Amino acid sequence: MNPLAPPTTTLLRCRQPHVEVCPCPSRLFTVRVRLLATGGRRFTSRGFEALLSPGDPISVVFPREDEADVHIVTESVPYPSDLSWNGARARLVQIRLGLPVLERPDPRPFRLRALLLLEEVEGVSSLLRIGAEFLHAYRAEVRLSADPCEGRLIIPA
Repeated sequence: MNPLAPPTTTLLRCRQPHVEVCPCPSRLFTVRVRLLATGGRRFTSRGFEALLSPGDPISVVFPREDEADVHIVTESVPYPSDLSWNGARARLVQIRLGLPVLERPDPRPFRLRALLLLEEVEGVSSLLRIGAEFLHAYRAEVRLSADPCEGRLIIPA
């Protein structure tokens, strides 16, 4: 991180959760991200909807079944015990993430430590969840507003 360079800002979209999920007034903040992937025999990137989820201690990535020939590039991160998320088996990985920023046309690259789920979790949306570890690791500032409903993720350069 360069202390002289200005931070970058990512706009977050505001959504209202389904009433059966949250019976009280609340909002979800999401952003469209790019993840490094392989397709065929070449590198590519795929767009994913990501949910800002500071209540998750670590980010969570769900395997995509809709494109069998495209796979998220993951790097295993050694961990001494078995891991799970909401009862589903998972393994600790590092993925490469591109966040859209206001300051430039191309996504800003990051490495994201995440739990890669090894099985499906019934009734859970398969949005990539950006957890607290990412926010802490990159010293991100989160600004959320309910009226007007908007959000900003500000990350030092």
